[in-house]
Amino acid sequence: MTSAAMRPFVEIAEADADPETAERLSNLICELFSGRGLVISAREGRNGLWRIKVILPPGEAWAAIEQLLAELSPAPLPRFTLRRLDREAWLHAPRPALAPVRAGRFFVHDRRHRPAAGGVSIEIEAGLAFGTGHHATTAGCLMALDRALKQRRFKNGLDLGCGTAILAIAAAKAARAQVAASDIDPVAIAVARENAARNAVLPLVAFSRAEGLRDAGLAARAPFDLVMANILAEPLERFAQALAGVAAPGACVILSGLLTRQAARVAARYRNAGFVLQGRLVIKEWATLTFVRGRHGAFSGKVGTGFP
Repeated sequence: MTSAAMRPFVEIAEADADPETAERLSNLICELFSGRGLVISAREGRNGLWRIKVILPPGEAWAAIEQLLAELSPAPLPRFTLRRLDREAWLHAPRPALAPVRAGRFFVHDRRHRPAAGGVSIEIEAGLAFGTGHHATTAGCLMALDRALKQRRFKNGLDLGCGTAILAIAAAKAARAQVAASDIDPVAIAVARENAARNAVLPLVAFSRAEGLRDAGLAARAPFDLVMANILAEPLERFAQALAGVAAPGACVILSGLLTRQAARVAARYRNAGFVLQGRLVIKEWATLTFVRGRHGAFSGKVGTGFP
């Protein structure tokens, strides 16, 4: 049996910052470390501050990363605290109950709550992964998916940066669609797989640990008629051309993880890549954008590189 000292650990660096600083640091971390397995989230916290969370893969030291950020950041960094956790113990540790969330037809709850009568119930246990339906971006994506499902049916979806796989599970349960779900973090994939099994859609969801769209499994499953990506504005912009390469003509593309002030910039990038903006949903300061892949576009058969 593996001793506690030999178990894989995860380090998590966290800090509170004003929204502008949180956005700046999130984009900087994505730009510098996109290929090294770091997972970054920035979400609304208390007193107008955001909580920045960076999950480090094995072999990465926060001290070195923080030093590089300090050298490149034009303003002083907020104070980060560091936690070291046993991955397996964290995944299965008891967690506080979360209030259920209703988003369109979807009712998201944890194991402490019963499924709702009517609609589509999704049981989610977050663990180290992002996505319980409580954040405005996740709720926005679910609401946008609900609207899209009222207009058409989907057969082959993609949940890019899946976190807990809440969006993949929603599409699989509501449309009985086949869905590819990818994330750069192996812990997120483990959490997502458990959630898919818990919701009885594991046969419908194919998981990949991948950086962006760099994965042979994703390439083999393209083109997709539904694409969902709830990440950050900066990587969403980078993915525009890559997603154009895997989205079928007429595909529905739902994007979130961006502030309302970032929406116009992201929309412009996708228009240039051949997408047509169909809807914009705003919850608090967060925007969810829904696009349709232009019918004149053609599936290239090639998966883009994702992050340069």
